[in-house]
Amino acid sequence: MYTSLTDPPARATAEDLEHQKAAIIRLGHELRALVEATVRTAASPDTRHSVADAVRHVTGQLTGRRRARAEIPEVDEFPAGHGCTAPSPGPAARWPRPCT
Repeated sequence: MYTSLTDPPARATAEDLEHQKAAIIRLGHELRALVEATVRTAASPDTRHSVADAVRHVTGQLTGRRRARAEIPEVDEFPAGHGCTAPSPGPAARWPRPCT
């Protein structure tokens, strides 16, 4: 059966959500480390080009269904809880916030 990349997924179990949250937190941490290394590096242009190619390859692995911009991620616990899918602010802003 064909499903659109924007069709809402089936409702996840609590275990699935916890697994998703752990993956989001881990990926967010690694993305912040990459950004930190990127802005502080004194690596050669060739190294930077090589890393850019590798990042493009890794980005291509984030496949599957994509949420619509206005769609709240299932792991976010709004309105009473916290969002945990915004990795950019970093640890000083307590992101990703605990998703519990």
